[in-house]
Amino acid sequence: MPSNAYQRFCTNSLRDAKQLISAHEKICGTGPGKKSGAYLTSSGVVLLCAGLEAYVEDVVKEAATKLVDRRKASTLPKRSWDLLANYVRSHEKLFDFAKNWKETFQQAVQERVEQFSGPKHDKVRDLVSEVIGHQGLIQSWDKGESQNLDAFVARRHQIAHGEETEYVKKNELEKYIRTVSSIALATDNWICDQLKSSVGKRPWNKVSNQTPKKLAA
Repeated sequence: MPSNAYQRFCTNSLRDAKQLISAHEKICGTGPGKKSGAYLTSSGVVLLCAGLEAYVEDVVKEAATKLVDRRKASTLPKRSWDLLANYVRSHEKLFDFAKNWKETFQQAVQERVEQFSGPKHDKVRDLVSEVIGHQGLIQSWDKGESQNLDAFVARRHQIAHGEETEYVKKNELEKYIRTVSSIALATDNWICDQLKSSVGKRPWNKVSNQTPKKLAA
């Protein structure tokens, strides 16, 4: 199975967004979409964005628990070590590396996660690389997905803040679902590979293209 975070994303946020598509079709038909169903598609954008943000937060915390498994603090990847060291300095913490560095690292990760808001590609990239200790996440995504993600998050911002914008058509929400699904899938697989290189074994199984469909069914 993939990460617990990914499973929750598929069975909650992704499934709910798809159910909103189904509700829209029942109310408005299966055509391109009607403005009368805009409340459903707009809700889908907000829900899906919150789901992706929650997934990223959850998966890095889950990864942190795997990263400290059977490892010494001195063997953490450099960027992960930097996150720990900066946390210790900023809070003027003194601790015994042999006893509670793992707990302190997870506290550092939790604090970093709390600073994460709005899952644009650069924010996702920075959070994941600082916790996992490796760079290159965006290169694992399909071409153009960074721009698609940022446009999606911007659309969510307009809706959530009541800014005047064109209503979200059904096919637009379907496109957003494909973008977010693709990014979550690629991210789960990439983190899995990076943790294997750091810890020596995969923390979970990599995701196949069929996995999100099965989990969100």
